[in-house]
Amino acid sequence: MYTFHFDKEPILGSELDTALTCNLLTDCDISKMEVSAESMDGSFTYSKTADNIYYLFVELQVHKDVNLCFKGDASRKGMRLFYNMGGCISLKLLENKHALASENLYIGMSKSPENLSIAISENTSVKLVLIQTDFTELVEDNFCVNASLPTNISKAKDGFYNKFVQKKALNGQMRDLINKCLTNDQTGLERKMNLEAHCKELTALAIGTIGKYKPTYDNTAAILTNKEREAIHAVAKILEEEFNNPPLQTELAREVGLNLNKMTSGFKLIYGQTINKYLLKVRMSKAKSLLVIENDFTVGEVAEAVGFSHASYFIKKFKESYGETPGVYA
Repeated sequence: MYTFHFDKEPILGSELDTALTCNLLTDCDISKMEVSAESMDGSFTYSKTADNIYYLFVELQVHKDVNLCFKGDASRKGMRLFYNMGGCISLKLLENKHALASENLYIGMSKSPENLSIAISENTSVKLVLIQTDFTELVEDNFCVNASLPTNISKAKDGFYNKFVQKKALNGQMRDLINKCLTNDQTGLERKMNLEAHCKELTALAIGTIGKYKPTYDNTAAILTNKEREAIHAVAKILEEEFNNPPLQTELAREVGLNLNKMTSGFKLIYGQTINKYLLKVRMSKAKSLLVIENDFTVGEVAEAVGFSHASYFIKKFKESYGETPGVYA
C-alpha cells in the first residue's frame, strides 16, 4: 500500500517498499513528484486553482499490483472526476469498488468525507486526471443568486446522485484537454494558467453531463475476480506467443476458461484496448524488430512472419503505427 498525502508539499510513502524514491519539483505552486519503486515508476502532478478546484495528474507504469490511498483535505472534496485514458483501475469510492475502464469519465459525488483508494494491476499503464472540488460551493460561486439552476445541477446539489458513480465515454474535446494537461512542458505562470484553464474546462464539461448519460454505476458495480484477471493475462500471453497464427476469439475464450463476452470486455478493462488492437500492436512490434535487428528479410517475408496474408495491408498498418513504411528499415 502506497499513501499519497495531499499537503503544501505532497508526500508519497510506503511502509513496505524500501526501494521507493521520490523527487519533488515545485514550480509556481505546481508540485510534480517523480517516483521510482519496485512496483511502479512515473509521476504525480498536483495543484489547485484559485477557486479551490484541486487537480492531480497520475502517469505511472505499474510493474506489480499496486494499491494507492489518497489522504488529506483535498481527497475529501464532494465532487470527484476521474478522466481515465490508461488501463483499467479499481476505485474504492462511496464505500464500494468500481471498475474504471479506459477512455471514460467517471463522476463520483458525496457529501460525506471519504478518502480515495485505487488498485492497479501489474503491467498497467496509468494516465489519469483526477479533479476534486466542493460542488455546492462551486455552483453557488458560479451561478447568479437569483438564477434558476438547470435541473441536473439542481438535483446534484440536493444530493440526488450521491449514491452513484456516473460514467461517460470520453469525447474528442475531453481527450484533447487531457493530453494538453499530461504533455504540458511550459514553466512558471504560463504553465499554471494553462493547466488551471484546462482543468476548469474539464470540470465544466463534466458538470454538463451529470445525470444525462447512462449507464450509471451503482454500489454493486462488478469487478473482475482474481481468477478472471489471471485468465485475461493468459490471453495476452497467448497473443504474444502465437501472434502469427493466433486462435479465433471463441477458441481463445474456451482455452482460458471464460465466456466470450467476459473475455473481450475484461480484456479491454485491463489493457485499455480490444483484443484485435492488442494483437496488431504485438505484430507491428515484432515486425519492426525483424526489420531493424535481423535486417535480412524482405518486407513480404516479414509480413508473412507476423501473420499478414497480403504485404500491401501489412505496409498500410505499419505506416499507421510508425508513420513510415517498412521499406525504410528493409
